[in-house]
Amino acid sequence: MTRKNPNKEFSGDGDTVRQIKAVLNNGRATNRPVMLAVNDWDGLSTNSVALVNSFRPYINEGQITMVIWLQELQVFRKVSVKHAIMMLSGEYEGDVDDFDLPWATKEYIGKIQVIAAWKNNISVDILELRRETRNRTRVPSVDGNSWFYTSTTARCRYCGREFTRADHRGRHEKEVPLENPTVRAAKEAEPPKKRAKRSSKSKTLQREQGFEALDDSPLIS
Repeated sequence: MTRKNPNKEFSGDGDTVRQIKAVLNNGRATNRPVMLAVNDWDGLSTNSVALVNSFRPYINEGQITMVIWLQELQVFRKVSVKHAIMMLSGEYEGDVDDFDLPWATKEYIGKIQVIAAWKNNISVDILELRRETRNRTRVPSVDGNSWFYTSTTARCRYCGREFTRADHRGRHEKEVPLENPTVRAAKEAEPPKKRAKRSSKSKTLQREQGFEALDDSPLIS
């Protein structure tokens, strides 16, 4: 059984893929059918590329079934992985309804295609949103012939990634050295930041003493 965030890509050499391949290799070696139970919709069941890459080498060597809910929660249906991959990879040309496939397999393929379309639309909408909002942070210059930005771009000094907020960039820059040894070494080689010298008395205490001195001074009659 596998469970993974649907919006995260599967790593080709990640633990989940290795576990799935181990099960598939065992089914191939023992000539036994394989059943994969997916709890909820995860990154494998919503990503046609990950699905095809993971199962394509095995679909002709044994029966592979995916058990997943399609309409009612906690009501699981059996999906033919072979037919799903043949359809999603383009080997079956035409609409899914044109083929004599089990209802659950057709329903699953349809959902994969719909989810892919939604994700593409989300990407387009995000790009349009960024383009529109960036234009609205600019005003004409005095001469009216050119433009200047009213805000600076928060860009990571290590990897170049852009952020909309400086505090998000700062948190990211603290995490990057932990993941990248090269960046960590460069950060450790940076000279320490200079701090302003502080007097022995705080500014607040100095102000309070100044007010006391004024109160104690004699009045001129």
